[in-house]
Amino acid sequence: MNAWQPILRLARKSLYLLGVVLVLCAVVVAATESWATKVSAALAQLHGNVQAQQELLAAKQHDLLNMRDHIKRFETLKTQGMVGTPDRALWVEQLQTSYQTLGFDGRIDYRLQAPQPWVDDAAQAGGADGAGPAPQFHDLKFALGDSHEGDVLNLIHHYRNTVTGRFRVQSCTLDGAKDEGLNATCMLRFFSVPPPPPIDNAQALQN
Repeated sequence: MNAWQPILRLARKSLYLLGVVLVLCAVVVAATESWATKVSAALAQLHGNVQAQQELLAAKQHDLLNMRDHIKRFETLKTQGMVGTPDRALWVEQLQTSYQTLGFDGRIDYRLQAPQPWVDDAAQAGGADGAGPAPQFHDLKFALGDSHEGDVLNLIHHYRNTVTGRFRVQSCTLDGAKDEGLNATCMLRFFSVPPPPPIDNAQALQN
């Protein structure tokens, strides 16, 4: 035991230094583990934020594609004359043009009635919520004399391909048959959606 004392005395400083190094190593290891834990938590949070942003970006891209699709449909309907203020006078002019283009004899009588609000059965059952302007229908009635069934069909077909608007044949009556032909009275129903009211910027900012 006494033989080791001189050696221990000589090695005391080294042992102290080794102890300090060990303590420092332990502190460094503990600090590294704590830092690694914090970095791992930060990375997990960052990954979650990135994933959330990716999901938000995907939703925004979907909304953008949906909006572009609706804009295309809106522009198509607008070009067809179904959205916006319809040119009712042009409907009558185009009917006369179709009649003259087909070379029918005599004249065509017509009457364009005032627009009426249109509500389908589903809207009546659910009730109107006033979210936007109500669609309208416009009845254009015309009468032909001394005509044949084929003449009426040709007139409607030609008119459908040239008129700026969309309509359906609501009714068509043929009577008074004689050698010269018969009388035809038809009702064409146009549909349109009025333009939305102008936006009040001051009220929009308040909302």
